[in-house]
Amino acid sequence: VYVGQLTNGEITGWVLSDGTNKTVNLKLPKPMSDSTAVAASTGIFLIGGKAADGLVGTMWQAKFSDAKPPVLAGWAEVAGAALPEARAGASSVLQGNFLYVMGGDGPKGASASVYGLTFTSGQPAVNANNQPLPWTNPGDLPAPRSHAASFTANGSLYMIGGTDAQGAPQKTNF
Repeated sequence: VYVGQLTNGEITGWVLSDGTNKTVNLKLPKPMSDSTAVAASTGIFLIGGKAADGLVGTMWQAKFSDAKPPVLAGWAEVAGAALPEARAGASSVLQGNFLYVMGGDGPKGASASVYGLTFTSGQPAVNANNQPLPWTNPGDLPAPRSHAASFTANGSLYMIGGTDAQGAPQKTNF
């Protein structure tokens, strides 16, 4: 993980955050590509991806410390919060109290699935046994989509471009 150093809005350099040279160790749990990430009030969540041994469904968190300003800690798996099905190239957004992971490449190729996870105070909501609530399917995309950009605005989710089930770049937006 590289951290961009900012001074008055200008990028003044990039630093490898690997635990050396007074940096936090933010090395990924294992070499991966095509993960998706969201920032929450408690830290950064990294979801899914692709590793040398295949697709990944795990969710990790780098939590913010209580220091002023807060500092990220290293990655830790969020126990019990793995995706229902591994995804690489998915898009994700945090809207209100819900984390959405949309589309991506699953074991059978590009997917139209959307997974939703309830959040409370910047963390996955838990049941009486302190286990994360299960992922839900709040509704699917109109068509399979991978490697798309996503954002939220005015209480809506947006997904822009990406590739379809055949891997062709798309100009449509959902």
